[in-house]
Amino acid sequence: MIGDELRAPGRIQVLQFIFAAVILLLLWIAWRHLSVDARSYVIEARTHGLEIKFFASKSKQWLLPEETMLCQRGCRVLTADERLLEWQDGTTVALRPATAAGLEILILESEPPESDLPGSGKSAEASRPLRTTIGAEELTPGMRLILPEEGWSGAGNLTFSGFTRIGSEVSSGLRDHLESGSYQVREVLPSYSFRPSHRPAVTVLEGKFFPGDEVTFLRPKDGALVKTPLTGFVSPPPEEDATWFQVVGYSPTMAGIFMRINRQGTEPSDIEPNWAHRAIKDPIALGLAAVLTMAAAFAQIVATIVDLVPRDRRHAEVAPPPSRKKVSAARKVRERKRGP
Repeated sequence: MIGDELRAPGRIQVLQFIFAAVILLLLWIAWRHLSVDARSYVIEARTHGLEIKFFASKSKQWLLPEETMLCQRGCRVLTADERLLEWQDGTTVALRPATAAGLEILILESEPPESDLPGSGKSAEASRPLRTTIGAEELTPGMRLILPEEGWSGAGNLTFSGFTRIGSEVSSGLRDHLESGSYQVREVLPSYSFRPSHRPAVTVLEGKFFPGDEVTFLRPKDGALVKTPLTGFVSPPPEEDATWFQVVGYSPTMAGIFMRINRQGTEPSDIEPNWAHRAIKDPIALGLAAVLTMAAAFAQIVATIVDLVPRDRRHAEVAPPPSRKKVSAARKVRERKRGP
């Protein structure tokens, strides 16, 4: 009896210790399993403004539509030979809807693009930017290209690759804000990477942009934050009266990259997934959660059984028979009551 009462709490403590150790081991495995740093972003936005600093673009040639005008002090229509435009790395342009219709491209600057990404060639400090030209004329800051609405709709998409700023923080007088859009964050989770030849990316986080958002892509480098290039295309709006244009972009898959959203009057919001977002999309993590749930239920049942068995034994124990002295004393008392 006493031994059972002493052993029952000890068994419960041992089971609790084993269960806690298993939980810690599984949590450590899950943390290691879900520690993924490399990711990529896919965005789609309807915006009134886009800033591009061309960099390492494989599709830098734009075939401008007919009736495209080049404006500086005055405006002139480009000839057929001048409408094939090749952007040079380091040229920064701002795209926004034209005042009447179509698209306006404002030349901002030409300077070396700063990046150490693979395939970037020479360092930014050692390279000298090539000027973008139209025919024999060099495009300098302040020049504008104006694409007519009908011509742009017929010409199709304008591809780009470079450092971008989509939209801008809303302020009085500006008209290059973002209208709406959505984004996806994609990662290659360990559960999907057992086959080296087949490593599909999984969407672990997605959301929407709000009017007035300013979107950029950054990553840490040498204790500071630097911009990360985006590859994509610009499309004319499907609606005739729309004053925005569509931007679709894809970031490279790399470690440390994140998307920053600036909003008027608030602190910047950095969009990057954590282990909880990955766990929801990861079958191994979901399986571990199911195992932990079943293990917790099983441990609770075992602990309850171990705690109840000694108590049942105590209730079922048969009382010891009375001694002979007590029996004889009780018999004498009954005889006295009966009398002679």
